[in-house]
Order: sequence, then structure tokens, then C-alpha cells
Amino acid sequence: MSRFQSDAIDEACEENLGHTNWGYADTQDLENIIAERKGDIPKGKEIDHIVIFYKASDICPKCDVHEIDCECEEENEDG
Repeated sequence: MSRFQSDAIDEACEENLGHTNWGYADTQDLENIIAERKGDIPKGKEIDHIVIFYKASDICPKCDVHEIDCECEEENEDG
């Protein structure tokens, strides 16, 4: 059975933080991080992806997703 790269990230997040609430950094985040860490990146190496593990407090208690992606507030506003 094949595994996705994200399965290993889920496991690492769960093991370290007790949840699987993570996401990839967007392009602007990636560019900012690379600019800030430019001297720390070994020559000839490139950053392909940056994974963000969210704090558990950032999870909506109703739907168990990151508050940014939560639709509970939208549902409450609609009625």
C-alpha cells in the first residue's frame, strides 16, 4: 500500500502536538522565510516546502479544523 508524503507529516504532527492540524506555507511565506534564513541554507540546497504545525489552541472546538479554515462562524452568521 502506498503512502502519501502528507501521511508522514500527519504522524509527526500528531506525535509532537497531539493533533494533525498543519498546512504548507504559501508562496509569500516561503519567500519571506528563505530571505530571512538565506545565510542558514547550505550552498547548493533549496527549500522545496515549508510545513506549518498550528498550535492546538488554533483549532476550532466545534469542527476540529484550523480557525482560518473553520466554517462554523459563517454558519452562525447565516442563521
